[in-house]
Amino acid sequence: MKISEVIDRFETASHERDLCINVLSNEESGSGTKFDLEFRPPRLVEESLEKKLEQHLIRKKETVEKALEDNSITEGRKEELVEQKKRIEQQMNAFPKYLKFVIVSMSGSFTNVHVDFSASSVFYHMFRGTKIFYLAQPTEENMKIYKNYETSVKGRKKWIVEVMQNEWKRVVITAGMTAIIPSEYIHAVYTPEDSIVVGGNFLMENQIARQFELSRLEEKMLDKGMLDYGSLYKEFNNVMFSYTENILFEKLANLHENPVDDMEELKEQTSAMMNNLSKSDLATWYSEEDQERIIQKLKDLIPVDWFPVEEIPEVEAPAPIPLAAEEAENGDGEPEAVPEPDVTRARLHRACKRAASQAPLRRRRRPN
Repeated sequence: MKISEVIDRFETASHERDLCINVLSNEESGSGTKFDLEFRPPRLVEESLEKKLEQHLIRKKETVEKALEDNSITEGRKEELVEQKKRIEQQMNAFPKYLKFVIVSMSGSFTNVHVDFSASSVFYHMFRGTKIFYLAQPTEENMKIYKNYETSVKGRKKWIVEVMQNEWKRVVITAGMTAIIPSEYIHAVYTPEDSIVVGGNFLMENQIARQFELSRLEEKMLDKGMLDYGSLYKEFNNVMFSYTENILFEKLANLHENPVDDMEELKEQTSAMMNNLSKSDLATWYSEEDQERIIQKLKDLIPVDWFPVEEIPEVEAPAPIPLAAEEAENGDGEPEAVPEPDVTRARLHRACKRAASQAPLRRRRRPN
């Protein structure tokens, strides 16, 4: 649809609407619109992993440009700086843009149970209307149920809302309010009245392990045809390699001269990266050789008293991601199931109830 048609349909009285629209994928970052230029995400987002990396790349580019102004540098050094600037600009041009989704939903819209891509954290700012969230904490048991539900290819299974019926908390967000959903929280969203929301997804340094865990699961589902590429955080592997090279290396290399405020936090971040960073075809900012170099350098920079040598994983051995058993029977302890409409579906079903009649459900394949 053109945006003008979307607006026309929203201006139609609810009892005259022929379908229910739930626009989830309209991302405006870099569009140059008035909204893009004036809207600022919540202050918490400035502490996100992406924002810290983006600011680092900007400063790094400025430093390189300043060095290029020195007329006394050799031609060889100048070529190195030009190549370095080119690499920085390539990363900046391809930097993820997930912070300005304009979500426009008609009354009756419903977004099914999901965890946002790569276990990213989410902010929701309500401009108009109401959203009702149903959230479950990412406990070990809840995540086990969720992963099994998402990766199951059986023809029949019970809806996860019923399986986890005692875990849900109901949160109502109205105009003027902002909600923050932490990493890996399982949630569904119902829209009781026409709503306009600005939402965004972002990664946090203290959630690296969780973000890797869900990303690897999603990549496995992609390989199995259970998820489409559009439902991934597309630059996740790129961002993790770039963060390691540009920020984590600097922290570790200068640890004795410039000790960090929270050493345990740095140790946890380093451990999460060490245990999860592995070569990937999705890390398109880096060649295979560059990826190997970064992984090896990370190992070399880790203080010897942090981890025993035998705990440092090999480059070629990323942790396996188990999928749900395909041959499980209903008699194995699982509740009786309901039909699954499409086993090759995207991770998140986008279902919109028709506002005034019994029209079929509409589904969207983009992440919330």
